[in-house]
Amino acid sequence: MFQQTTSTIRGMVAIEQVELKREQEERERQRDRQQIELYKQKEQEQKERDREQMEIGRKNEDKDKKRSRQLENIIFFVRTAIGGGQIFSASYPLIKDTPIKWQPDFSLPLHPFTATIIWSLLFGLIFSLLILGILSLARKISPRILPLVRKILPR
Repeated sequence: MFQQTTSTIRGMVAIEQVELKREQEERERQRDRQQIELYKQKEQEQKERDREQMEIGRKNEDKDKKRSRQLENIIFFVRTAIGGGQIFSASYPLIKDTPIKWQPDFSLPLHPFTATIIWSLLFGLIFSLLILGILSLARKISPRILPLVRKILPR
């Protein structure tokens, strides 16, 4: 009977240990599930922050592009004004030497002031087209030449 009681007690202890192990495993699974949920939540929050940062970055980029365009326009107008002023200041003495007659007479030669402005504009246009051609040629050639230059001139 004593042996029977001890074996019963041992059986009950074993059952309790199994139940404790099951409870412990269940708690661990629950903790794992909670951690997984927390990780998912953090991942979602990180994605949202990344999206917000990307949106802010795009907005800043758009602002920079707009600012850059405005600056380019201002520079263009200032250059045009300076160029026009230079043409006029170079041609102005011709007005004093030969006054302009405001009634056009095509049988007479061009007034020196008018001729100077026309030649200035014509040479400016030709020079601009020449530079544009050189730049476009350099852009086409540069991808081929750049690797050669890097081989010859190491940093």
